[in-house]
Parts: sequence; structure tokens; C-alpha cells
Amino acid sequence: MSWLSRCAGASKQFESARTQEGPTMVVWDFDWSLINENSDTWILEQLAPTLLTDLKKLQQTEPDRFGRGQWTALMDHLLTLLGTREKVTRGALERRLASIPFADENVACVRLAAAAGCEQRILSDANEVYIDKILEARSLRGAFSAVCTNAATYEDAGDGAEVLRVAPFHPVDEAPHGCRRCPPNLCKGAVLDRWVAECRPRRIIYVGDGSGDYCPATRLVEDDVVCARANYPLAKKLRKLALNVTDPVTLDAAVAEWRDGADLLRIFRRELRAPKQAAPPPKPPPSKPPPSKPLKPFSSKPAAPALVGKQAETKPAKRATVRFAPP
Repeated sequence: MSWLSRCAGASKQFESARTQEGPTMVVWDFDWSLINENSDTWILEQLAPTLLTDLKKLQQTEPDRFGRGQWTALMDHLLTLLGTREKVTRGALERRLASIPFADENVACVRLAAAAGCEQRILSDANEVYIDKILEARSLRGAFSAVCTNAATYEDAGDGAEVLRVAPFHPVDEAPHGCRRCPPNLCKGAVLDRWVAECRPRRIIYVGDGSGDYCPATRLVEDDVVCARANYPLAKKLRKLALNVTDPVTLDAAVAEWRDGADLLRIFRRELRAPKQAAPPPKPPPSKPPPSKPLKPFSSKPAAPALVGKQAETKPAKRATVRFAPP
């Protein structure tokens, strides 16, 4: 899968890279953003529902291995059980992936952005095999130039069985990426920085829903747009940010909330519409100069004394609020 790009590192010159030289970049989260499901739990529900019970039990009984921040390790363990204990074959897994819910309007958004010449990339906490097979089923592989996600490969489990193994995007044997907002396996903001330095896009449209999309959203600039799915963690975080004037984090991009594919398609049509060059208004014919305004009557009230010292200090400007664009 050479079209999959596993990037690492971040550009420290994020702002300077925005020189408006390149095309508009559309960055897609995958689960609940590009597709209308959580691919990790959906495939287990479809092929071996008992594994969902195992999932909850493991999170409670082995929090150090499978608790908070260890989702990728948990999925690797459950996928191993899917092949060895549940005897689900590679073919059965990939055939079922092809039928995952995917709104027709979201497909239309991808094709609209491609037709507009946008650079489209996927930045996801899913895995390479899931994304590859789902895009292949919708004939959308060619629309994306890069995908950054968790690694996935098949391993021989004996007796001719193949087990899908997943590993974190950020290798566990390397130093932590250091971002407190992101899970240990992937800092989406760092990847976005690298992509901006690489492509120098004139603007970014970011489509996301989860908490992991908050970090890259805060790195966007004024002309960018965050398409945040309504009532999901990202939108809730951004609304909270809009109300919290003491939070040092700022959001310069506009926020457009969407509930379903129809909402998202309307946003894409609006944001990717070529600006019309309005003809300059005709010059008005020469006219007589307007009559001069009467002078204000002289006031005998003394002028207020000029402020000096601390009195002359201006009040600190309020932090800019989050701009919510219409859906």
C-alpha cells in the first residue's frame, strides 16, 4: 500500500508555511467523520459480538494494558482473538469492511473536493487495513494522496489462519510525542504541521468529530474551517472553548457544525465555491458638493482633564471568540 503515508515529526514553522502557494487541503478524520461508524467496534459487533463484552471487561480488569490511552493495544488483542478464537478469516473481515455505513453525501464531498483540485488526506486513529479496504469498496483510493494512521499487517496464526495485528502510529519504543492533548499513539497536530510544511496550502478544511481532532483544530489559521460534527466531543470542546475566556488556547479558524452528510455537503459546496469577481460599480455622475454642516454651538463645559499615569492605561483586549459559521 504505497499510497499510505506514515508521517512523523512536526514543523516548527507552521505559520510561515502558510504562504498560499499550494491548493486547498482537506483533512479528513475517518471514524464518524468520513464514514458513519466507529470501524473498530463496528467490525467486532458484526463478526463476533462477544468480543465487545471482552472489550469492556478488559478495560476494567486490566487498565494498565487496555485502559485509558491504550485503545490500539486493546484492538490488537481483540483482533487476535477474532482470528484465533472466533475463527474469522481475512476474507470475511475484508468483505464485511466493504459494507460499513458510508453516507452518499460524504462520498459526494470527496468527489467535489477532488474536482476542485483540493489536496485530500486522511488523519485517523483507525488502521491502515480498515481504511484501505473501505476506500477501495467505494472507489475512493485515488482521491487521497496520503493517509496517516495506525499500522496494520496480517500475521500467520497457524493452520492457514491469518490474524490482523495493529500497532500504534507513534512507535512505543520511541520517546513520547509530548503532546498532552493527544493519546500516546498519535498526535494529529504534529502530523498536520508536517503536512502544512510539505504542501504549503492556501487554506485547510478539517473534518473531524473526536477529542483527538482538537489539537490540530487549534493549529489552524483565520481562513481555515473546522467542520466539527455536532454533539460529538470535538464540537463540545470548541463550544466550551468559546465560553472559557481564561483558556490560553485560541481558535483562529471558523467552526462549521454538521449533523449528517447533507449538512456536510452544503458546507463543502459553500466553502469550495469559486469566489465571483464582482464588476466595479459605475462611477456616479458629477454632482454639486453637499452643503456644509452647520457648526456645533460652542460649549462652555470644560473639557475632561487628560488621563496620566495608571489612569491612561487601556483595558486589556478580550481574547477573540470562536467563530461558528452557519451549517
